[in-house]
Amino acid sequence: MITVFKQDGTLPYDISSKDSIYHYAIKLRGSTLRESSDAEEIANITQRKGSFGDAIEYHYFHLDNNSISAPDFSEAGLELKTTPLKRNKSGNLSAKERLVIGMIDYMAVVHESFETSHLKEKAENITRRILGVSDDAKIEEFEKAGIKPKTMRIKRNGTPKESVSFPHFDYFELAKTSFEDSDFAEYLNQKYLFVVYREDEFERDVYRLADVAFWQMPENDLEEAKRCYEEMRRRVASGHAQDSVKSSEN
Repeated sequence: MITVFKQDGTLPYDISSKDSIYHYAIKLRGSTLRESSDAEEIANITQRKGSFGDAIEYHYFHLDNNSISAPDFSEAGLELKTTPLKRNKSGNLSAKERLVIGMIDYMAVVHESFETSHLKEKAENITRRILGVSDDAKIEEFEKAGIKPKTMRIKRNGTPKESVSFPHFDYFELAKTSFEDSDFAEYLNQKYLFVVYREDEFERDVYRLADVAFWQMPENDLEEAKRCYEEMRRRVASGHAQDSVKSSEN
């Protein structure tokens, strides 16, 4: 990371403090990058996907753009990420695309464990920031990142106490809506923060916090879900809505 100081030789935040960087970052809310920095022109994001993130780094945080795997704010151990938002059918904001935390170096990954990886280092900061704010702010941060918190209770035998259910289908909507435009696809593309409670070994029906983990459906499973959705659309359109796609067909 190379710091590009302002003309007076200072930075508008403490580069070694996570809190200072965070509070400086949220000053961008409600304004454009041009309104909040010296940026006059920004490269077309449709031609180069990372151009807006580079502009944020250089013009607002005064960091020189680079492809180094170390955190952008190395002194604070903090990574800078930008991602677009979209307004969904319910009127809420959600992430427009998946956020890449980091690229895996396949030559180096065989020599490191998860505990010593750059991925863990980056993910920890995201988790701490989300979980370290007040309740109201926490919900807001989750919604903006497209993350849905869910709790799960695991019984002593390792099985979930409650089933995870999907929303009911409206067959009329199903027949005329493609997978990509469906609420079902939006539901599956959702990122989740699972808070897991396990039943106490000695006290029945007493559940204690066991783990917290982020999860998002893998691409391969999304493709299979799309196939099942389109098959159900075909059955509805041909007048066989009663023949639901069964798990044995997956």
